[in-house]
Amino acid sequence: MKKLIKEFLFVVLAIYISVTLIGQQMTIRRMEAKKAGLSEQILQAKKETENYNKTLKEVSTDAYAEKIAREKLGLVRDGDIIYVDTGKFADPIRGAGK
Repeated sequence: MKKLIKEFLFVVLAIYISVTLIGQQMTIRRMEAKKAGLSEQILQAKKETENYNKTLKEVSTDAYAEKIAREKLGLVRDGDIIYVDTGKFADPIRGAGK
């Protein structure tokens, strides 16, 4: 009778250990997949940071300020020759561009 109880306890213990090990392996796989995803997010964040730093350096220059002043604000330097495209303006009598 004691031998039967020992064998039963041994089987129960073996099943418990097996289930625990399988559960831990599944948890490890999930964690490794999560780690891979987070590593990819870190790489993407580093690329974005690098791009932002490049943009920050570019917009901090006088050349960029001049470019924006010319393109967006329509400012010109002394001595610049300004050309006006008269085809852009509509002639009320003949119609636009005629």
